[in-house]
Amino acid sequence: MGLFNTHSIFRLGKTIPTLLGIVTITLHAYGSVSHLLQPENLKIFIMSECSLFLLLCGGYLMNDILDLPYDRINRPGTVYIGKLISRNAAALLSVVLFALSLFCASAASKLVLAVIAAQMAALLIYNIFSKKMSYLKPFYITLLFVSMYPLSFAIAGGGIPGPRRDSIFIFPVWLYFTVLSYEFITDAKDWGGDSISGAVGFTGRFGAEAMIRTGKIITVLALPIAFIPYFAGMCGIIYLSGWVISAIALLGSFMFPKIDFISVLAAVVLPIVISSLIDLVVYS
Repeated sequence: MGLFNTHSIFRLGKTIPTLLGIVTITLHAYGSVSHLLQPENLKIFIMSECSLFLLLCGGYLMNDILDLPYDRINRPGTVYIGKLISRNAAALLSVVLFALSLFCASAASKLVLAVIAAQMAALLIYNIFSKKMSYLKPFYITLLFVSMYPLSFAIAGGGIPGPRRDSIFIFPVWLYFTVLSYEFITDAKDWGGDSISGAVGFTGRFGAEAMIRTGKIITVLALPIAFIPYFAGMCGIIYLSGWVISAIALLGSFMFPKIDFISVLAAVVLPIVISSLIDLVVYS
């Protein structure tokens, strides 16, 4: 299996950024790099990252199996079930990945195992019932994504009290609304295929253009929330520079309406995440 095929099956473009996000959040929970590098903490962290990676890979694979009829309409060029791997083999591989995820979580800590098990249950519910969730779907999947914060707290054993740790009670609020806008926009783009399942959703009710516009408005309104950690003295000037870059990218995108807003969302999120990590490393 080649690198491109592995990337297609395991969605490395999504799983790897999520794993890097766990690095950033966990470091904030600890408040410094030195705490994470302590042998026992590092072992828990590595096993947790392995567990999450396997969970995500299994979840994406299961989703691709169940969404095959719709993906053939929405994204025919990305369909690999039946080409790179048979449907039965994909189903078996998904089960194996889930089992290995639980094994790695159990090797990390009981708290990590509890969080991973809850995430797995929530992911299974989403994959099986996503087309029947109606208006609840974007809120549910966004909440599932933001559950990386409880996982980071579990990895850090609750974290070490301080401004850095306290900041991660704020970041999930900003990230939730930003990811929610992403879900609104992707649902609008995928409605052509999803609608054949009889699904009911915001796009079917209000139209694709209205939901894309709503996603953009939510992103703009959410960005000031990400300024709070700097304003409250939880982060330094490096973080502020990242926030400013995100603000410029977001506001500048409205001057070029033909730019895919999904790319704009990446340009908003990445500077904030990267600058928060650099700021912690430099000033901790």
